[in-house]
Amino acid sequence: MNAIRNLVLITLGLLFTCLQACQGSSSKLPAPTNTPLYISLRESQHFQEAQVTFTVQVPPDTPKDQPIYLDILDEVTGLALNQQRYPMKALDHRHYVVTLSLQVGSVIKYRYSRQGLYTIIENTTNKRPVRYRLYRVDGPNQVQDIVGVWSDSAFKDATGRITGQALDAKTDLPIPGLLITAGGAQTLTASDGSFLLEGLPTGLHTLVAYAMDGSYHTFQQGALVAAESTTPANFKLEPAPYVNIIFKVKVPSNTLPGIPVRIAGNLTQLGNTFADLSGGISTIASRMPILSPLPDGRYSTTLTLPSGAYLQYKYTLGDGFWNAEHDANHAFQIRHLIVPEVNTIIEEEVY
Repeated sequence: MNAIRNLVLITLGLLFTCLQACQGSSSKLPAPTNTPLYISLRESQHFQEAQVTFTVQVPPDTPKDQPIYLDILDEVTGLALNQQRYPMKALDHRHYVVTLSLQVGSVIKYRYSRQGLYTIIENTTNKRPVRYRLYRVDGPNQVQDIVGVWSDSAFKDATGRITGQALDAKTDLPIPGLLITAGGAQTLTASDGSFLLEGLPTGLHTLVAYAMDGSYHTFQQGALVAAESTTPANFKLEPAPYVNIIFKVKVPSNTLPGIPVRIAGNLTQLGNTFADLSGGISTIASRMPILSPLPDGRYSTTLTLPSGAYLQYKYTLGDGFWNAEHDANHAFQIRHLIVPEVNTIIEEEVY
């Protein structure tokens, strides 16, 4: 009888301990849905690339002797601080083209410019600078864009608008706070998931819905805008499952101890505000994850991130620009990762 009683007490104790552990592990973030096993992922991982052709129509008053560029922007370092400029080939006076090799699964931020005595960037039709356009690379494709007006000219043509609502594909509930872009214009979805983009040049645009925390897979489709008309665009986004990613990094030997090592990145969890801050920077150090020192001299942190999200990130002692890491050639460093479907360890080194 004593043996049976002891066995019952042990069983009840184990159940109580399990319940306490389950309650203590509750979190605001969705729990990872896969097993706690980890796969090591190093910098040498292979990324698949695809050829994407961008064709742009420029305003009729564009000077013929000034080259047109497609500028891919780096929001982690700063939109004006680390651009990659690609010259475009003229098809005729108003149409230019360039083909780029881009990482499949990436979401690029870009805009168009022309080069005179100084760089002139595209504006929206209401004369606001285009912060950036969005495009998700799903494979080989052709993108058609329209520049409504340059910053040194005026828009005189007719415009239209796009309106719609974004819903969760699993629950049919509205999704607030999504970044919506088309034709160089941007807006956020309201509490009921609705949005409105006005003042768009007539023609075909790429409409993109982007979750700033990566919690939903990026949605994009073509949207044809007619003069003085409204184009409806209702869609549903698939929520992303979450996984645990362990970042382990070796820092230079001259790194001062006691200074926080952080990760700056393109998602809200990594300090991106999606706003134009002082000096053209978009990231805030106080919102970035801090890595903890390990006994072997490295630093580490575990982040719960949405699977499939495209990460651009870097290690820093400041923000995305000040006291941030550089590559072996002393150029601005920017790392890339498509968040895997399983829990993963990423081992890296700061030069």
